[in-house]
Amino acid sequence: VGAAIKIPSSSAGAWEFTDLILVNNGAGVDASGSGSVVMTDCTLQSNVNDVILGGSTLMTFIEGTIDLPTVAVSDNAILERARQLDVTVSADSTTMADAPVKLLDGENRVVDSGTTNAAGAVDDMLFLTKIVDSSGTTTIALAGYRVVTIAKVAYTSNVEIDIRYAM
Repeated sequence: VGAAIKIPSSSAGAWEFTDLILVNNGAGVDASGSGSVVMTDCTLQSNVNDVILGGSTLMTFIEGTIDLPTVAVSDNAILERARQLDVTVSADSTTMADAPVKLLDGENRVVDSGTTNAAGAVDDMLFLTKIVDSSGTTTIALAGYRVVTIAKVAYTSNVEIDIRYAM
């Protein structure tokens, strides 16, 4: 049995798949081009290889189910295993709109960022948990990750300003 999805070596495109279920194939996805593949909330299960990557393909696998030991990577290809984080910012039980939010790793590097919406939320902030390349699997240390924000809570012209910073 071949690959459920075959992306040829001539492809330099950006491929995106959401909510796919790829079961009992030789490979769930076989990509060997120079483009990118983003798979969100997909299930790869009971395949000989869930993913085969070659060339310089970059695959980001967000949430969903994948069996990383069945991923085969060669050349300069990379598979990133990513997760999503939803953040809501509030002060004194009031949600804070338009607040900048940053997700920092343990060394204070920005991993992802966004701005809160009217409900005080930033959805789907991405962070990596594992990276698979031709040399093997690297587990990302998640200790020390934190979310930071600053928000204007109250402001009265020339009288009062209440700005809060949260970590």
